[in-house]
Amino acid sequence: MNRHFNFFYRLLTVMLLVTSSITAHAENYTTRRLQTIDQTLKLTKKNYHIHRRYNSYGEVEHIGLALFPTSLPYELRPSCDFLERYLLEVNLTSGTENALILAQKPVYYNVGSPRTALNIDSLCDFNINEIEYHKSRVTWNKNGKKLLEIVYDLDWRMMSGCDTRELEQNLIRNLKRHKASTFNPLPESGTYIIGPAFNNNLYLENNKDGNTRQYVFNKKQMPHSVANLMLADDMPNEAYADITFSLYDNTPTNITLKWRDVLNYFRNVEHCTPFFAIKKKQDDNIEGLLLLANKNGGYMHMISVSITPDIITDNGKGTFKARLTAYIPLHNVKQEYLNLTEYETLR
Repeated sequence: MNRHFNFFYRLLTVMLLVTSSITAHAENYTTRRLQTIDQTLKLTKKNYHIHRRYNSYGEVEHIGLALFPTSLPYELRPSCDFLERYLLEVNLTSGTENALILAQKPVYYNVGSPRTALNIDSLCDFNINEIEYHKSRVTWNKNGKKLLEIVYDLDWRMMSGCDTRELEQNLIRNLKRHKASTFNPLPESGTYIIGPAFNNNLYLENNKDGNTRQYVFNKKQMPHSVANLMLADDMPNEAYADITFSLYDNTPTNITLKWRDVLNYFRNVEHCTPFFAIKKKQDDNIEGLLLLANKNGGYMHMISVSITPDIITDNGKGTFKARLTAYIPLHNVKQEYLNLTEYETLR
């Protein structure tokens, strides 16, 4: 009896070990680079203090050295995530692989070196100074002494750890599964980029109760109505966008998504600021261009749209055509072209 019990116990133990092993290897990652880094970490004997973060889908969305507090405002998150992951990756590698990583990244060390990061923790004082869309300078100090200072371009391919194709495929995946959630609405009086035509001004009806926004949305005020549709993800509508993606490898890709979900993703998840301009107005439709700019990631999405009057007269129901070009780099665009009036040399 004991012999059978012991055999059963050993068999159950082996099954549990196999199951836990399968579960451990079933972890999902938002990028291939994160998966590679995690596999390297599991094989190394180096005992680094690591920050690991999961998204709402249970996927690993960040792995890096613990160089910053875990609670940070979003505008700091792109730079902090990049530096934690990049400095971990540099310190995990050696020889030719390490040399290639260092050579391919336009990252400059004014003070210290990649190894210095191993002596920094999330309790060190730090300062992030950015020229929006262009450069970032990050410094760490301890007891009044500057330990490490790094300057780099806000190049989203470098910062995300993805090539163009992976960025595009990840965007398509994320757009397909995103559902709009509450986010701070844009101010009524907005700003502009490139020129005054590309702005994010909103147009409101006279609201007697003053509790909720009433957006202009009627055929008589077609340009203002289209601008509201393109910019306000808190405006109730049932419009769908038939989106054609202009992909790097020219692979034909077309999906139809609820427009509010798309706009909300870019504002709420990627924290892009939208700007809209009308290119052409005819009796049967309006053609416009929506720019979604991320000043902390140094990139822009561009969506050209064609809106017909029936979407406006049917209270936002229907489908319009859109073409999306994603992750256009801005870090190498002259600042005056983006109407940035302040300039500081960070390097």
